[in-house]
Amino acid sequence: MKKILIPIILSIGWSSSLYAHKDVAVDPITINESEDGIRDDYIYVGIAFVYHRTYSTDHGWFDNSAKTQDETGGLTGLIGYNYNNYLAIEGRVSKSLFKEDYADISNYAIFAKPQYKFIDEERDNCEDGYTTIYALIGYGVTKVEGTDGKTPGYRGESITDDSGFQWGLGISYTFDDENEDDEKHTRDGDITIFAEYNSFMKDREIYARLYQYDPKYYNKLSQDAITLGLHYRF
Repeated sequence: MKKILIPIILSIGWSSSLYAHKDVAVDPITINESEDGIRDDYIYVGIAFVYHRTYSTDHGWFDNSAKTQDETGGLTGLIGYNYNNYLAIEGRVSKSLFKEDYADISNYAIFAKPQYKFIDEERDNCEDGYTTIYALIGYGVTKVEGTDGKTPGYRGESITDDSGFQWGLGISYTFDDENEDDEKHTRDGDITIFAEYNSFMKDREIYARLYQYDPKYYNKLSQDAITLGLHYRF
């Protein structure tokens, strides 16, 4: 009799165990989302106008009369990954295109972008724009080549090709891309405009002449910029 009861008891216990496991809740896999259900992680690309100031002797902004300071205009292309509302990563490429007295400039950099978004928690379905303040902290390569038309022999001569710490401060405003046919408001397609101050290098050693000056006297070069642009969210 015992030989019959033992298998029956074991089978009942095994069945009860299986049934109990069916009621165990499994946590769903979640995507990086804010409290309102909008995804925080996304890719964006952008373009900007950049106004470089390259100098050995600082004469302030928008003063291109000083021969030891060259102010040039150019473009910046960027691609970024926004991880969440507080951090993004950006890669940038910049190139001067006009107003080059002696400085033909190119810059390549990657930045960590700590940020703070002023988002209204009570906004209706996230259909509002918002302001963001941020910093850029990273590493880049800056190249400056001579392009002085008065001394063609120095055209294309490398003034500096240096790499190091770069930083910036900025503010932006994001316009919401409202789509009435989109039942789930994703914010894909949002456009952001931004303004920045950037510092690319400070007192870097140079080994080429600026115009016809003595390199022993003008032996250091600095570069910063004002950047205005926009980027598009995918």
